Amino acid sequence: MKKLIAFVIFCCVTSPLCAKAVENEMIFRAMQDEMKRTLTELRLPNEVKPYYVAYRLQVQNAFSRKASLGVLYPFSAEEISAPSLSASILLKVGNDQENNTGFVETHYGYGLATKASSTAANSYEGIRQALWLASNEEYLTAIEQLKQKRAYKRKKNMKETLPDVIPSAQGTFIRDIPDWQLPEATYLEDWVKKVSSWGKEKSFLEDFSVVIGQGQTDNYYLNSRGGKSQVSQQLYWVRIAAEFRQPDGYQELEGQRIYLRNFSKEELQRAEQKIHDFLDALQKLYGAKEAEAYLGPVLYKPAPAARLLSNWLLDDLQNTAPFLVGDSDEDTFASPWRKKIGRRLISPGITIYDRPQEEFYEGIALALFNKIDWEGVPTEDLVLVADGRLQTLPFSQRPLKKGHQSNGHAVLTEMGDVRESPTNVFVEPTQIFSDAEMEAKLLARCKELNLEYCYIKQSAPNLLERIYTKDGHKEYVVGLKEVNMSARVLRDILAVGGKPELYDRHIVIPSMLVDEVELEPQDRKPGRKPLIPKPE
Repeated sequence: MKKLIAFVIFCCVTSPLCAKAVENEMIFRAMQDEMKRTLTELRLPNEVKPYYVAYRLQVQNAFSRKASLGVLYPFSAEEISAPSLSASILLKVGNDQENNTGFVETHYGYGLATKASSTAANSYEGIRQALWLASNEEYLTAIEQLKQKRAYKRKKNMKETLPDVIPSAQGTFIRDIPDWQLPEATYLEDWVKKVSSWGKEKSFLEDFSVVIGQGQTDNYYLNSRGGKSQVSQQLYWVRIAAEFRQPDGYQELEGQRIYLRNFSKEELQRAEQKIHDFLDALQKLYGAKEAEAYLGPVLYKPAPAARLLSNWLLDDLQNTAPFLVGDSDEDTFASPWRKKIGRRLISPGITIYDRPQEEFYEGIALALFNKIDWEGVPTEDLVLVADGRLQTLPFSQRPLKKGHQSNGHAVLTEMGDVRESPTNVFVEPTQIFSDAEMEAKLLARCKELNLEYCYIKQSAPNLLERIYTKDGHKEYVVGLKEVNMSARVLRDILAVGGKPELYDRHIVIPSMLVDEVELEPQDRKPGRKPLIPKPE
């Protein structure tokens, strides 16, 4: 007997009294009114009508200031902080057994379609207008999709198939939306001019820019089965970028994004220290020698470790339920692990959690926080990998097998359909080592292999640090790239440790020591040097 899933109502506000959370009456009224009209009136003669609609409205406010080498860019405060409102829609025709979703006509067209969306005026009339246009466009597309899907299934004689949707209990998550507060522009302009001027102290830099910004994103979600969400996130950040030319003419571009908790004096001082560290690293990188091919262990600091994990694991843990693909019969984007629960896919001693309900990491807002997914289903925290072995996958209401249930991981993609995806990912080792211990393990392994030196891949994409086994001294090198990489690299992790860091606002990961990485010189050509030196 199937377990009954209780209807879940989430309520989260700063006040201890949950009842004080108030939904935006105007926005939800506009969505509800247009949704009712879409479901009852939107229909072509002799065609199926919509039976399911989901709307998302997103209001974005943004502020930023940019300076380069101490000079402020001329921005208008009114332009930068002006709010924008966009509307997106998911519409289905047919029924839960067979609807228009989960099919693409051609393999080469996979992923190229865009969801119906529109820019809206932040008013009842403006929202209704945007949803009306988006619904009309999506309905016409949905009719054609269903016809193509049915024709494909007839051609393949597919009589017994899984239903397209196994409905799950819907949830509600309503939280108060704070008023957008424009920060003090003069103070931040002075700060960004000051820190960007530090680039003038490095004579080799051709450009050094710093952008400081604040944003607030308000999300409103409603579907025709009762799922509803209202949530807001605020973000503070600094982006630094440097451009310079090596003595031999090769151009280098380096950048880094720093996330802040707020614009307090302490947080800006923390950003300043990171900027100083970044400039010091650039100084070491300037004039660094070109490196030769290498095969051996590499210590990946958190940011490159996150990129490694994304490329060779996380990207394969999404799109759990495969699509029907008209011209190739194969969904090459579907997870290769969907039938391999229990298999080892990373070195033992590593556990990977998926936590969509985690909102912050050390005070920084996580990008994929939500209590309700794009199908209105309450999200669930998952253990994706335990001790190196795959435990489960993200699921939506599109079934992978009979009796399958969603775990609240449906995400609207650019195809105009929902697919399954990990959210906020946390990598936690069974045995934790310090930064110093991780470096010591790297050197010990290099000595075992009788290598003269080995490498540490630093946070910025091109910063590669060579460490010598004899005395441990370090130097930067340039011109190396990873080659012949595969998912096998994740089963060659010798140790995980050091202080975890947040990458791209959705991956929390410490450093990773990989036993064998192949590096080869990049095929690049030096640029032509300027005819005269840069101006002083």
